[in-house]
Formats: sequence, C-alpha cells, structure tokens
Amino acid sequence: MKLVYLTNSKIPSERANALQVMKMCDAFANYADLTLLFPFRFQVNDRMKLIKDVYSYYNCTNEFNMVKIFSLDLHPISLNPTLDKIAYYIQAFSFSLLALIRSLFLEKDVYYTRDSIPAFLLTFSRFLHRKKVYFEVHGIPRGLEGLFFKYSIINVDGVITISNNLQEEINFLYNNKNIITEHDGVDTKLFHKDIK
Repeated sequence: MKLVYLTNSKIPSERANALQVMKMCDAFANYADLTLLFPFRFQVNDRMKLIKDVYSYYNCTNEFNMVKIFSLDLHPISLNPTLDKIAYYIQAFSFSLLALIRSLFLEKDVYYTRDSIPAFLLTFSRFLHRKKVYFEVHGIPRGLEGLFFKYSIINVDGVITISNNLQEEINFLYNNKNIITEHDGVDTKLFHKDIK
C-alpha cells in the first residue's frame, strides 16, 4: 500500500505533535510505502536548528520519504493574537494547497492527516485524486477551523480518535459511524528500566 501523510506540524520541533507524527510514520512504514508531506516553517528554536538527522532524533527504526513543502510562514513577524491567527491560516492554507498539488504527482492508495485544513482540502478535492482519506482527530476545533473540521468529518472515509470520549462526542455531534478509537501509544524502547 502507498500512503501519503500530510501534516502541518513543524519537523523537527520541540512540540509533542511532531513527535507523534514521526512515531506514527515510523509505525506506518512497517506496513506501507509512506511519503510524509510537511511544511517549511521558520525554525526559531536554537536546539532544533542543530538537528541534522530527524530519523535519529525521533528514534525511528524505519526511514520513509519526507518531502518539505513550501508554506508562507508569517509567524516570526506577527505581533498580536489576531495577527497570529491570520498568520496561522495563511501558513496552513498555503501548505495544504501546495501539498495537495504535490501529492497529485505521487503514487498513492490512501491519504492520512491529523489536521483540519488538509483534511478539508483532501475531501473537497476528491474529484481530482479519487483516493480514500482518513482523518486522525485529537480534538474538536472551534471557530473558522471548526467549519473545515465539520466538513471533513462528514466527508472523510474514516475517522480515528485518540479517546473514547472524543469518539462519543463526534458521534453525537456529527453522527459519523466510520469512526474508531486508537489511543496514543508509547515507544517502550525509550525506557530502560522495568516498570512494575
């Protein structure tokens, strides 16, 4: 199976979402020919700037295709919360649109994402790619992003939630039956001591 994973996470990053994406991709690579599409984002963390091998940094056992996609990252020059939100949408849409276009030239059987805006564009443009889209959900966003989320939840081929409560809430709000819960896991190889 050929899997294309779109994430708007900055990689590498000090944030947990980048770790989760890389560990998911590492696991997927055991079963699929995986391509990860992720955005160009300005790196402001000095420690992250020093990382040369992201596979080693995230303790990945598999190497998979990683393609960095241009995005219009305005966060370094934003000045207040309102501008931060506008900068976020500009960055997320520029990445998602260009990642979608790039993905059309990749061999794939399935799309996978954990982000609302890529999920929206993938489902909205299904007539272009005619592939299944799966959406991993970590929470229900509000506001404008909530509208993209709602469209995506209704139109994706499957939803994966990280908790039973989240699955129940999505079922209640959107009556989506193509949903399963897969709790976030842990890489036990990172722990050297037996935990009893």
